[in-house]
Amino acid sequence: MRIAFRILVVSLGLVAPLAAQQPVVTGVQVDAHAAHGLPAELSAAAKDGIAWVGYSIPVLGHFSDNDGETLYLEGSRDGGNWDSDRQQFDHVNVLLRMEKGAVTKLRMATPNRKLDTGGVKFVWLEGVSQDESIREFVSLANNASQERKVRDASVMIIAQHESPAATSTLISMATTGDSFVREKAAFWLGAHRGQDGTKALLQLTRTEQDEHLRGKLAFDLTLGKENPAAIDELIWMAKNDASPHVRKEAQFWMAQKAGKRAAGELRQIVQNDPDRSIRRSAVFAISRLPEGEAAAQLIQVAESNKDPDVRKQAIFWLGQSKDPKALDYLTKLLRSN
Repeated sequence: MRIAFRILVVSLGLVAPLAAQQPVVTGVQVDAHAAHGLPAELSAAAKDGIAWVGYSIPVLGHFSDNDGETLYLEGSRDGGNWDSDRQQFDHVNVLLRMEKGAVTKLRMATPNRKLDTGGVKFVWLEGVSQDESIREFVSLANNASQERKVRDASVMIIAQHESPAATSTLISMATTGDSFVREKAAFWLGAHRGQDGTKALLQLTRTEQDEHLRGKLAFDLTLGKENPAAIDELIWMAKNDASPHVRKEAQFWMAQKAGKRAAGELRQIVQNDPDRSIRRSAVFAISRLPEGEAAAQLIQVAESNKDPDVRKQAIFWLGQSKDPKALDYLTKLLRSN
């Protein structure tokens, strides 16, 4: 799915106070009024045709978009240059395309972006609560007959809400939804809901029964800010999870996240795990460590591991390295033979 917006969760830079401001819409007259029940408003907006419906929500962190550029809601054209400096906002405009009572597209935009609907009716709703908004997107995400891109975007939009209810909602979705929803909800818990999101992931790694989703959780644990408990859990998963698939995923991501600590843990796995495929995958994970550390660890494995297959694997990855130590070691190895 094409992500049509960018999210910043850092607190640096200017945050513009354009909360709940009605956007400028070109080409059509805006029907702006107070909302009287979001589901009813959405159904009524395009009962006999097509309409865009928008409203504003406060976001967790800050939201950034193509400053001042026109967003073309119909067709594939979009304004903006992502290389330019952009303001950050504490509110965002949520935009839903309705056709005959059904949501067919979702967009988000900063309050200062002009909107072009291509002549399609535009309805702006005032006073939509966060709880009401979250409930609407939960309904869309859980609707298995809805297009996947709409379900995907719905989970992401839930995660942007400032309300703590967004976190508890995502936790519920990550534990009770279908596999598609559980995967998306877990991702956004890690990517955008801070320490509370990470805490929820730490519980999911021990309770999720689907090994494919458990493997995804290893990546999700790397998405938040540095958290020692997340690193501890990656290491535990890499060494102890019942699924070889999950152990391999955890090995890879701990190499990306845990640095020197990962090196020692991976070397233990290479040395001691009874499963040869796990030992081989740990060698690959070692090769993903920072360059200087990777070569040093691979050389140790190549020189000392008792499994000839694992030693060959280490030599192979040394051959892919650009570290001078790797070249020196391989040159000496060739000369000795």
